[in-house]
Amino acid sequence: MFEQYTAAGGQARLVAFGQFGSDSHSMFGSRAGAPIWQPEVSKLLASVGMPSEPLIKYARFGKRVMMDVPPKTDFAEVFDETKLPFVRDTGRAGYKLYLTKLTPRAFAIAPNGFWGWADGGDDPLQRSLNNCNRKGNAECKLYSVDDFVVWKAD
Repeated sequence: MFEQYTAAGGQARLVAFGQFGSDSHSMFGSRAGAPIWQPEVSKLLASVGMPSEPLIKYARFGKRVMMDVPPKTDFAEVFDETKLPFVRDTGRAGYKLYLTKLTPRAFAIAPNGFWGWADGGDDPLQRSLNNCNRKGNAECKLYSVDDFVVWKAD
């Protein structure tokens, strides 16, 4: 597409960002990918005279602040559902399904065995906690975010 577009007179610059996780297409939906592609988009916008940096006068239209991503822990490998604390077989099956979803995603668990996950959209971390806390007695904690485990054993 790039070659055909430029051969027909279109102005374009092809940027190959390289590998990102298990599917590079997920880079644009992942918070971890934004620092990779956003500078290139900002350069393009600036080159055509469009705003390329946040402007204070538009701050009221911005998204609400999302949860910070907790640091990766060494509790378990992300694909090892046998390490999930508290959950029963249905929770392990839910976690396996969660692992098939594209990032951004998050999985939360509660001491009473309830769990919840969310993917895509705004703030999947908070949404996974909300989903879990519907029956998790407000005790849910994040277990996994994107492609790593963030769980800390008490």
